[in-house]
Amino acid sequence: MSHTYSLAVYAPIQADLFAINLEKPLKSAWSFDDWDEMETHFSDADIAQADKMTPETASVYIGDLRAAGRQARGWHFAENPKTRYLTLCLPYWTNDWTRLMLGLNILRQILPTSGDGEPGYILAHRFDGADSKTLGAILMRHGTTKVVGPHADVTQQIVKHASPLASRVQAMAKMPTPHVVDTFGALRH
Repeated sequence: MSHTYSLAVYAPIQADLFAINLEKPLKSAWSFDDWDEMETHFSDADIAQADKMTPETASVYIGDLRAAGRQARGWHFAENPKTRYLTLCLPYWTNDWTRLMLGLNILRQILPTSGDGEPGYILAHRFDGADSKTLGAILMRHGTTKVVGPHADVTQQIVKHASPLASRVQAMAKMPTPHVVDTFGALRH
């Protein structure tokens, strides 16, 4: 991957369910047969690496995302108790396929059953103006997930939904990309 991709999440969340999900064992990434819909061409090694994640490393990963959202300009991690939705935007998420897979696998397993089953999404996208590119999205509804490719109409609707927040967050980001990419201890391999 030659570009840095952003992560945008809009997911229903309830603190008690979220905490319970952080303690559950993760299923094998191989149990999802739709990764190729993202057109990322994850290798078998990438998917196998995702299977090494444990509840402890997943919890550390989520904690790192939350901490980055509170401490660093250009990141946003907010749980809104009124709407019961988590919004997460990381303009500089990763430029490494394996880490992209690890993060998506963790989020895909923890978030869908952390809320009331209402619709949500996880989006991997590069918000670079004219050079933007979407890898795809993971749709969440009723506790299940489905990967949709970058050219699907629903993916383009998700990009439009996420773009205002991503643009606002990106405009705040003044730190160079290397300061935020691939800094999560739980994902070191």
